[in-house]
Amino acid sequence: MRCVLTAALLLLVSLGSAQGRRRLDQDRVQASIAGGRAAPANRYRWNALLRQSTGGFAGTSICGGVLVHPQVVLTAATCTHSNLGLDENAFLFPDVDINRVLREGGSTHESRSTVALARHAAWKPGEANVSLVNDLALLLLDKPSAQPPIRLPELQPSPTVPVGSPLAAAVPVGTALTAIGFGQYPLGVGQVKYLQQVELALLNATQCNDRLLGEFPVFAKGQNICAAGAEPDSTSGICVGDTGSALFVPGKTAAEDLLVGISSFTGYGGCGSGEPSAAVNAAAYVRWIQRGVQILLGEGPNNPQYFTVLQKGADGTAQPVANATQPAAAATQPAAAQPAAAANSAAAAAKPAAARRPAAKAARPAAKA
Repeated sequence: MRCVLTAALLLLVSLGSAQGRRRLDQDRVQASIAGGRAAPANRYRWNALLRQSTGGFAGTSICGGVLVHPQVVLTAATCTHSNLGLDENAFLFPDVDINRVLREGGSTHESRSTVALARHAAWKPGEANVSLVNDLALLLLDKPSAQPPIRLPELQPSPTVPVGSPLAAAVPVGTALTAIGFGQYPLGVGQVKYLQQVELALLNATQCNDRLLGEFPVFAKGQNICAAGAEPDSTSGICVGDTGSALFVPGKTAAEDLLVGISSFTGYGGCGSGEPSAAVNAAAYVRWIQRGVQILLGEGPNNPQYFTVLQKGADGTAQPVANATQPAAAATQPAAAQPAAAANSAAAAAKPAAARRPAAKAARPAAKA
C-alpha cells in the first residue's frame, strides 16, 4: 500500500475516528516528525500551515507549505485533494497560517485565505506511477505576507535537459538538510504542540530507489529526491501532516534559507521506520514555480499543459481559469480566455516520463538506515 501522506488521512487522525484509526493502521503511519525537536520560535518565518477552510472540520490542519513570494505559498499537490468524500473546496482553498510556532493559539503568525491555486497538470491523484512525481501546487493568498520568502535554488545551467539526464539537486549528495512540520503524534496521544524540526542528509538516486520504491524508479531523472538520518540506526524523517513542508539548508536568516525539496511521501514502512523521506526536487521545478507565480499574479497567460489553475468563485467553489489575465485575488469569476503561451523550457524539463504500470507485488522491505 502506498504511503503517500494525504491530507485526508491527516484529518482522520486529527479527529481520532475509528475509521481513521483503521486506515492509518493499514498504512502504518506512526508519529510526528520522527526524531525531531521543537524548532526555534520565529526562525522559519516563511513556513506555512494549511487548514481546512470550510465544512464541519474547518480549522483542522492539513499540511505544510512554504512562502515563495509574499502572496504565494508552495505546497504539495497531494495537500489540495481529498479522496474520502470530504469537501474538496476546503482543500483546494485552505486557510493558511504563516510563521506559526504553535499548532493552536498564539499571536505571532499571519492568517490568510487562499483565493486561487495552480497545480501541476501532470499530477494525478490515486495513481502511484504519476502521483509520486510533479507533486506540487501553488496557492495565491488574499493579501501579501510581511514574512520573507524562502530562497529558491538557482536555475539549472541549461534550460533544456536531454531525456535520460538526471536533474541535479540544489546541493551535493551528503549535504545536511533540515525538515520541519507540525506532523502528528501516534494515535491516541494527541497532536504535537510546537513546530518540529529534524536534521537529515541528502541521499543519491540509487540509495533512494533501493531503500524506498525500487519498484517505481521515480528518482532516476531527479524529479524526486530523498534524505535520511545520518546515523546508521536513525529513524528520523517526515511523517503524516508534514507533507508540503520544506526540506532545506538553513542560512543565517530566514531569507537566506535555501529550499531543496517539498516533502512528499515516505516508504511502505511508514514514518519512524528508518526509511528515507522523499521530496519533490525544488531545483528541477524552479522555472515551473516562477512561471506559476506569474500566472497567479496575472503577469502572464496560463499554459494548461503544465498548470491546472482554479479560482475560488463567489460561492466558494472552484472555477477553472483557462488563461489568467489579472490577479485572481481580485476576481470573482474566471478570467477572459486568451491564447495560451507556448510551453516554457523548464516546464518541459519537469514533464514526467511516460507513465508506467505499478508492480502488483508489494515493495521489498527497506534496508535499515
